[in-house]
Amino acid sequence: MVVCRGWLLYAVVWLAVAGCRTGLENILVLEGDSGTDSGNTGSRDGSLSLDGAVASDGGFADSAIPRSDASTSLSREQVESFRQAHGQLWYRFDEGSGAVVTNHGALGADYDLDGFDETKVTWVADGLRIDAQTRLFAAGLASTGALRSAVAAGNAISIEVWFTPQNIAQRGPARIFAWSQDSREQTILVGQTEDDVTVRWFKRNAVGSIIDVTPAATDPLIAGGRSQAVFVVDLATQNALVFLDGALLTLLNCSTCSTDHLDSGHRISVANEGDNDRGWLGTMHQVVVYNRVLDADFVASSFELGPN
Repeated sequence: MVVCRGWLLYAVVWLAVAGCRTGLENILVLEGDSGTDSGNTGSRDGSLSLDGAVASDGGFADSAIPRSDASTSLSREQVESFRQAHGQLWYRFDEGSGAVVTNHGALGADYDLDGFDETKVTWVADGLRIDAQTRLFAAGLASTGALRSAVAAGNAISIEVWFTPQNIAQRGPARIFAWSQDSREQTILVGQTEDDVTVRWFKRNAVGSIIDVTPAATDPLIAGGRSQAVFVVDLATQNALVFLDGALLTLLNCSTCSTDHLDSGHRISVANEGDNDRGWLGTMHQVVVYNRVLDADFVASSFELGPN
């Protein structure tokens, strides 16, 4: 297996993606809180691959994702070992009852999700079903500074979410995952806009405009079908990658993305926004937030194995 590093790595993928796609827009500067179709769509055959985990210095870390052989397939043990080592937040939604979703990640119980209305959710065999608008968040957490520090130390953030939408009429985008204060003051989100997945690194500049990485209209979601979406931001190379159901959909330049945007006063929310204004309905199966760059082998293997 040939190992590519830094910009060379992304240049290879860029050329591969550019060959099957036109009209790629890198950074969108928008007015208002709405997604824009940037035409960034790609195949879901899993043919594009990135090798290795990028360290904060742009090289390959000692903690690079392990491989049992030369194939791209990782075992469940390897995937979960990596999650245990580098997952800062890891919500498995396997409690089965109660009013707490446990954080199994490195940041521990401070990030347990205990601020939600039990009457609006139902525990099911494979997760937590959101039946009516509510917000899952850590009620007693005053600051997300520890998460910000972890992301800064790794010079990267990867968000992997497993979910089943209730329907394909939800808009806003409806927030599946958000690191934000409210629908206006936010940093990162993974959401649903009808039958599309929308991701954002979102920051208002000095004049109130939005710095927005938004590959909307990625691949259609299937109502009632379980999906895996992964949003990766490599702060060392300032690239953002979006995967859906194990396949790389798009590669974007994220030259404006910086840990300076990560506000310790903003909250982590699942199934809504910080002000309960962008509720999402459906079943949550798993959310993992890493301070590492996930590569295509890991994402594809995770998809093949399914959520925990």
